[in-house]
Amino acid sequence: QALIDVRYDIDVEKLVLGDVLNMDLTEVKPYVDGICSSASKELAIETRLDTMKSEWGDSRLEFQNFKSRGPVILKVPILHDILDKCDVSTSELGSMLSRKHSEPFRDAVQSWVVRLTSVADMIEAILAVQPLWIH
Repeated sequence: QALIDVRYDIDVEKLVLGDVLNMDLTEVKPYVDGICSSASKELAIETRLDTMKSEWGDSRLEFQNFKSRGPVILKVPILHDILDKCDVSTSELGSMLSRKHSEPFRDAVQSWVVRLTSVADMIEAILAVQPLWIH
């Protein structure tokens, strides 16, 4: 009621479907449609964040043996895969941040961007240093 400056005398304790049907709700339909559309877009962002969290939670670094020292070298193809995944996810998060419906999730999205950027920076450093250490 407060968003659209329309008042209904409603006793929520006694409200029945017949009361709702007797209200002239056609004047508030555009507002209800807008609220439903926003809620749907927010749900899509929330769902994608949850999916992303799950996908990243299952990501693993893999090691390979180096000479007689055991598994101390990170597998380069896996690092490249993770780096590519970081780029895709960061791009997707940037797109989310540009949407007005992301406001309730802005802190979470920004946190993911910072974390994935840090991961990408670390992997790039490993890819630069690891070959030098091997030789």
